[in-house]
Amino acid sequence: MQRDTALLTRDIYEFLNTTVRSHVRYLRLTLRHSDTTIEPTHKLMRETDRISEYKLLHGNITDSAVQTFVAYIEGDRSVYQSHLKRIPHVIEHDITPIDAESFYVYIRVQTRETEQQLIAAFSRPSVVMIPPIEYRDDGSVRYTVIGTSEDLDAALDAVPASIQVIIEQVGDYNRNRVAPVSILTDRQREALRLGIDVGYYDVPRTGTVKDIAQEMGCAPGTAAEHVQKAEAAVITSLF
Repeated sequence: MQRDTALLTRDIYEFLNTTVRSHVRYLRLTLRHSDTTIEPTHKLMRETDRISEYKLLHGNITDSAVQTFVAYIEGDRSVYQSHLKRIPHVIEHDITPIDAESFYVYIRVQTRETEQQLIAAFSRPSVVMIPPIEYRDDGSVRYTVIGTSEDLDAALDAVPASIQVIIEQVGDYNRNRVAPVSILTDRQREALRLGIDVGYYDVPRTGTVKDIAQEMGCAPGTAAEHVQKAEAAVITSLF
């Protein structure tokens, strides 16, 4: 396993791991996959711009090589479904539309050896993955996990050597650390960030949804939908 020293070195990780107060640790990390290790359903994001968001929401992890997941996706539903039909590892799938640009997918897949090793690495007594797991168009996957320092360290050491591990944050676990930003899509986060930039959240307000839409390069109605969904997710996660 490779740990990226540009963001958090092993020494710093160990220092923080011994100085944070709680016995249970919070770990935010990104796994960078190569062309050979990237999961086939994730690979589509690198091949087309028709899929903009891909987040794993739930999974039924068992000892079997066949695993079942539920994911949230934003993009072209027909493109994604056609892609699934070409993947021999996909045993079964069912798509539930949310609106014209987003949908849920229930999927059962035959996992490969690398994926089985990765699942086994984080299948430890104290380790819990906090959904969603975010798949990105550069082939990387962002995780949030909590657990004891011993189990988290063992999990990192067990990640296959062909996958690069970037440790982004480590510290005490608390609910506010993983919510609400981690539950937003990239476009939702972008909408909120641009809302701040253009003055939409100033008091008094100096920017409009049209300003956000112009910066995002989309229609005002689409920008408004991203802002509303992001605001709803942030507010409901706090109560």
